[in-house]
This record gives sequence, C-alpha cells and structure tokens, in this order.
Amino acid sequence: MKIENIPNIYQAGDQAVIVVFEETISPEINLQVHSLKTTIENYGFEEIIELVPGYASLLVGYDTNLVSSEEIRAKILGILSNGIDLKISSGRVIEIPVLYGGKHGPDLDEIADKANIQTADLIQMHSAEEYLVYMIAFTPGFPYLGGLNKKLEAKRLATARTKVPAGSVGIAGLQTGIYPIESSGGWRLIGRTPLRLFDPYLDSPFLLAPGDYVKFKPIDGSDEFQEIEEQVRIMDYKPKVISR
Repeated sequence: MKIENIPNIYQAGDQAVIVVFEETISPEINLQVHSLKTTIENYGFEEIIELVPGYASLLVGYDTNLVSSEEIRAKILGILSNGIDLKISSGRVIEIPVLYGGKHGPDLDEIADKANIQTADLIQMHSAEEYLVYMIAFTPGFPYLGGLNKKLEAKRLATARTKVPAGSVGIAGLQTGIYPIESSGGWRLIGRTPLRLFDPYLDSPFLLAPGDYVKFKPIDGSDEFQEIEEQVRIMDYKPKVISR
C-alpha cells in the first residue's frame, strides 16, 4: 500500500537521515512509521545499521563506508514509492497492575485538584483507557503511551527528580508512561507497578513493544502490591494479555 503523502527526509548528523511523516501524533501516522521500519528491516540492507522510530518519524543510521546520504535517501524513497504493508497491530493488550497515590504517586492529588476532580475519579479515568505504545525510548523499555484523557493533562516538573523508582507511572503533557528502571525524571508521578518492564537477563528483555496497548488495573493496597512484587521476583507472575 502506498502512503498518500510521501514524507520528507532530512539529514541528521553525518551518519543518519530522518524520515518525517507529519507534524502530528496519531495512531495512523505511528503505524506508517513502524511499517516503514519493518519493511526496511525485511530488505536486509547491510549498509543500514540502526532504525529508531519516533511518534511521527524514523531515524535511519547508515554506514558511510558502504553508502552515501544521497543513495540512502534514494533507497528509502524507492521503498515508499513501491508501497509498504501497513500492518495493523496484533491487538495485544497488556494489563499493568498499579498502586495509585501515596508514596508511589506523590503528584496524584495535585493533578486531581487542577482537573477539579476527586482522586478516585482520576484513578478511574486513567485506568479506563487502552493506551497505544507509540515508541520505546528514553531508558531501556520506557513506553511512551498515547490516548490519555485530556482532562488529566499535566505539565512536567520544573525541576526533574534525581531518583524515580522503577515501575513508577507518570504523566507528562498528554502522555502517560512507566519508568522501567530507576532514573531521574520530570514526569508527574501518580502510582507504581510491581512489574518489571525491562529485564536484561531474559531472552526477551522488554515487556512491551511498539504497537502494543497498555491497560492499567488499580491495585487495592500495599499487600497486593508486595504479593505481585514477590511473584515477579521469583518469576512466578505472568501479566494478563487481552486480545482487542
């Protein structure tokens, strides 16, 4: 299938170009990004050494010893002209248990106050949606999730926290996401999941992949959180997977 509007291709440093589809964030545009990435991978070009998808763009890194910038642009334009298979997501929905508020969600009450809603309503609204995983970036396994209710929009912190625990669930603008490892970060924290989104010791280290959907499930209290956390530790917990 051919894309109606051929994206622009810009140079991005000495060893990469970036394919920019549209200046917008939408599931349809993101599908085009990941479909192009898959198509390029299927061609098996040895001169292409890296493919990094974004919301509405694809960064293509290449070996300058094997190909020039003009040649790589021509290859990409040729693929786009021939058409790419716009593969719809398999519809995998991963259920992520979350303990909202308290020490795990220090910004929950403030976001609720600014939205003029009760914290219970915020939790209900946040856990009611199925969020598309647009991309994995920032730290290994960090999912950028789209589909947040506009009423829950929240600005990033003016000064980032120096330490955000692994599993923290946050909001930044109209995005929601999960910190897979302990790191610094400026997202507003509303809760935490006991699941591991990134485990380098597993054959498949990432729990989520672009094209997946996330459904948050509120946890009743710290006892349930600790119970799931222990099951995860001994590798006796399997996240619930739902077909859309």
